[in-house]
Amino acid sequence: VIKIWDLGTYQCFQTINVGGIMRLRAFVSIPGHKRILVADRKLIAYDYLNTGAPDQTDEYPIIKAMYIPRLRVFISACSTHLRVWDAVSGAIKCVIEHPDTEITDFCVDGRGRKAFVADHLGAVKVYNTTTGCEIRKLTAHKQEISGMIYCPEDSILMTVGWDRTLKVHDDSERSRKILREATNLHAGDVTCIAFSRRLGLIATGATDCVIALREFTRLRSISFLLGHKADITALTFVDPLPLLISADSNGNVAVWAIPQPTGQNHRYVNEVLTRFMNMQSLESAAAVNCMATVYTEAEPEQDPGSPTATTTFMTGVAHTQKRGRLLVYTGDEDGDARLWDLSKLLEVADIGPCPGKKEWDARKGAEVDCTNTTETMSQRAMSMSQAELPTRILEPVVKQVHSWSAHTDSMRSICVYDDPGCILTAGYDQTVRIWTLEGQLLTVLRAYGQTPWNFPVKVDAIGIDEATLDGILQRAKEYKLEAIPDEPAAISARASRAPILPQSGKNIAIEGPKTAR
Repeated sequence: VIKIWDLGTYQCFQTINVGGIMRLRAFVSIPGHKRILVADRKLIAYDYLNTGAPDQTDEYPIIKAMYIPRLRVFISACSTHLRVWDAVSGAIKCVIEHPDTEITDFCVDGRGRKAFVADHLGAVKVYNTTTGCEIRKLTAHKQEISGMIYCPEDSILMTVGWDRTLKVHDDSERSRKILREATNLHAGDVTCIAFSRRLGLIATGATDCVIALREFTRLRSISFLLGHKADITALTFVDPLPLLISADSNGNVAVWAIPQPTGQNHRYVNEVLTRFMNMQSLESAAAVNCMATVYTEAEPEQDPGSPTATTTFMTGVAHTQKRGRLLVYTGDEDGDARLWDLSKLLEVADIGPCPGKKEWDARKGAEVDCTNTTETMSQRAMSMSQAELPTRILEPVVKQVHSWSAHTDSMRSICVYDDPGCILTAGYDQTVRIWTLEGQLLTVLRAYGQTPWNFPVKVDAIGIDEATLDGILQRAKEYKLEAIPDEPAAISARASRAPILPQSGKNIAIEGPKTAR
């Protein structure tokens, strides 16, 4: 028997049963080919860390994946473990095992050093993303956790589960601490959650076809968005715009105008501005499981023929977008990714960025029971008098820009990044794939395979963003110029400076130069 161990986490990666050999006399590892040679009277070669088919990310369906630009690492999750990948080489850096039960969701803190893992039993565990070791446990739900979001500015974790409860955890404390809790959120199982710190709102969707908007600080109900006739599958805010996008299991995608923290609300607040169907064919639609938005603010008007007027895939020609450009990426149950352009909606509905909420107490305590409104809203949502997603903007304002087959099975997560510009998708086909913003395949996170790794990340800038690096270089140049003794005045000025002594409060004796006796 040969076992492969991770010396960083002391975990066994793989066990190889050597057959056909009477006595194992010697073995050698060839890291470049991920191969082990064992010898007795014959020579046998084994591949290690190569379970499953080649060019796959994991042996199990992927439920979520993300990229952390600050650390230059990817994190992928399946039902049993998380894997941390090096963005420079594409190799596995760490494996975080979660053996208790199936993983349902995960997220990371603002620095990417801690991973919060939720499971089918309602538990929340915190792991170190560098070593894979368990740090602590948070207060658990009574049933499966269906969604979780981390707020890095306030060090707060929000979780929702099938127990119809929303918990706000304080991550700044070493011990378990629940800041706020809301029970009986919906009449059905809570399926998804979205959060906007700019608006100070939390949105939850459930199988009762109701979308609930709540204040972040008090968990008080702001409004209920009714119109869906099927389970809510995905929610996302469009910061800095006062918009919420929702999707259901029938393939409907709706864009809602939501309340602003300050100022006057939109004339169609809490109503559907427009909707569209994620059509798979002329006869059928596919449910959207995940969404990502990209908003680009409008630039000053320019002459299209001038040298400064540029056209890019993300921004388009600047002078044609008076309200900016809004792009929505969707991933559906059939594994297809689509890009939708909603820029015209901003102009027709007259929607622009709204000011954010300036002051709040992020650690305010509250306990809310929503039983009184839950049943009422559920009955209204399913009543015959409630129309299915009535829209206010009747003219066509949604344009499908591009679509491609991203996965061969259901897509579970999609994220868009600008440094470098790429799209990260994960699906039940056991792969995590990286695309250009135009939908061209860059590379795949592979446990093993012969395809070379191709991801545009700078090796010498790991952990430091370009703005910080430029500032350091500029300071170094200024210090170098000051250090050049080119003028006598500069030399005398430096010589006249008083020495800087440590402020320790103790008497320090400064000895002069010693001479030999």
